[in-house]
Amino acid sequence: MVTQNKKILIITGSFGNGHMQVTQSIVNQLNDMNLDHLSVIEHDLFMEAHPILTS
Repeated sequence: MVTQNKKILIITGSFGNGHMQVTQSIVNQLNDMNLDHLSVIEHDLFMEAHPILTS
């Protein structure tokens, strides 16, 4: 049986420290679980939409 790699996409926004803390907590928990064939991807849509405000 072939095991397929899985991806989890976490979409966040850097417009508040709480958003970033929750994102980091989720990522840390998933990484601590040592799940094989799992990739965690974080993406900050606020930074992408407003690069001048977030630089």
